[in-house]
Amino acid sequence: MSRGSHYWTLLFMALLKISIQEQKDTKAKNPYFTKFQSTAHLRPTKCQVCRLLVTEFLEKMKVTNNKEGIHKGYSMDLSEDKKINYQTSEIRFMEVLDNLCDRMRLYQARAGPEFPYIRGAVGHLREVFNDMSKKSKVKLNFELPDDIIDDYTHEITRVKFECIHLLEKVEEHLEDWYFNHQNEDLMKWLCEGKILTQQERGCLTASTTIPSDYYSVYDKK
Repeated sequence: MSRGSHYWTLLFMALLKISIQEQKDTKAKNPYFTKFQSTAHLRPTKCQVCRLLVTEFLEKMKVTNNKEGIHKGYSMDLSEDKKINYQTSEIRFMEVLDNLCDRMRLYQARAGPEFPYIRGAVGHLREVFNDMSKKSKVKLNFELPDDIIDDYTHEITRVKFECIHLLEKVEEHLEDWYFNHQNEDLMKWLCEGKILTQQERGCLTASTTIPSDYYSVYDKK
């Protein structure tokens, strides 16, 4: 069997296990996962993308939180009046925007939470593989690329694409906030004030906590 065929066989087995796990019987069905699957075609919403974009923009603001000034040009004059305030400099703004939407790869779409995108979470397919490895009597070597395991539905790829699309639309707004409104809450200022209608804002305050009974559903007989 070729390596490519091996990849897809393992992927099929894992997806089959997910399907069987959800369809054993009515009592064993996880309502959170059922809802998650049935609404997959609606994700990501504009609200979800805006929330993620702002979250990662602010994270990069923290990473670039350098209080020291930048000296202008190549002058040997190191006096304070020859420095640029890095906190509000265009250099910092460009650093924050650089590869911003690539950071969507840090997230996983998870069933259960009101807001389904969880930073650093284990994906459903990887969770299945981990479970298969624990229960197997022999060592399993899946050899599947991480991008297949972690994004087998391509949902995070779609999130990244929508992030890029939204960023193109709101870059001027972000620039305005950065230079003139940093004292204001960016989530409210941008997502609520510039992007979303009243009816579209629900996800901005949605919880990312997995319900306490998420796993116990399978234990009910």
